[in-house]
Amino acid sequence: MLSFLCTAQFWAETAKLIAQLGGALLIAWLTVRWALGRYKSEKMWEREAAAMFDVLGAIADMKDVNSEWLNQLLRDQNAEEMINADAGVEAERDAALLSRWRDAKRRLDGVSAVASVVLSPKAEEALGKLNASLSRPFEDYIDDLTSTDTALRTARATLIGIGRGRFGVNDVRL
Repeated sequence: MLSFLCTAQFWAETAKLIAQLGGALLIAWLTVRWALGRYKSEKMWEREAAAMFDVLGAIADMKDVNSEWLNQLLRDQNAEEMINADAGVEAERDAALLSRWRDAKRRLDGVSAVASVVLSPKAEEALGKLNASLSRPFEDYIDDLTSTDTALRTARATLIGIGRGRFGVNDVRL
């Protein structure tokens, strides 16, 4: 009844089936490992891109506000007299600009912590220099605005260069 178990043909077929099963399991394991590695890599890339875009967005907002303050300062220096009717509008605009600056600075501070984990050490260094420059006290308002403008431009250019290299868009103008 079980005499077929003693034949060489049975054991040869059994060995083939075991080898096929083992090969299929190995291929499945390798495929899952490759797919999981790729998924993790893509998620990391997405996090890096999101952090870079958030940082650059906050820097752009801060740069816009700083440029507006510089323009206001130049207008005020060139104006011979202020009209009282415009004083309320100017105060409102100043409050709105200050609010935008604080929001952008808050966003930059928040994303800098994430960026220090996700982005390269060069990007972290650029953000550290920017934060140090923004935290430095100045005695002259014009000097403060121009130094802040320079720091924001430098950080933006550095981070764009890092991002282009990391994300492979060296030949594209942003």
